[in-house]
Amino acid sequence: DDRYSIYVGKQAIVPMTFGRHVPIISDR
Repeated sequence: DDRYSIYVGKQAIVPMTFGRHVPIISDR
């Protein structure tokens, strides 16, 4: 899914902020 790819990209850029929310979304 493109949406998941976008979240993963932001995780690398801003792991401090999106890092916590991204892994939860990625798991699902």
